[in-house]
Amino acid sequence: MRTGPGLFDREVRIRSHAVACFVAAVLGVDGSFQGNGRRSAGTTLELAVTDRGGVPNNAEAVMLNVTAVSPGAAGFLTVFPCGTEMPLASSVNYGPGDVVANAVLAKIGTGGRVCIYSPAATDIVVDVTGYIPAG
Repeated sequence: MRTGPGLFDREVRIRSHAVACFVAAVLGVDGSFQGNGRRSAGTTLELAVTDRGGVPNNAEAVMLNVTAVSPGAAGFLTVFPCGTEMPLASSVNYGPGDVVANAVLAKIGTGGRVCIYSPAATDIVVDVTGYIPAG
């Protein structure tokens, strides 16, 4: 796929998994998030996305389905590359007790991680549905 002038300076290839990889919340694709449970208000989840579920360690970005489950108050989730400043933007907006999902294309940050911030206590579910390879 070619993009318009000024958007990307190269061809963008997206690779999709045949089956979405469940990487956060209770168990995770490899058990590394087992038992983490509900996120406390005002915390940032640092989620390793490379070298898991078929995402190579040199991938540039991942396509995620990010879900807030039963938040304790109104708020939002902000997904951003770990190691960078959190942007003034939201990826998912929710009300108390909601279950809300959204598709997010997220650049991968330091250590192959994507960060997810929530100002309210909530459970977070993340599925990796594809990635953008290096190059």
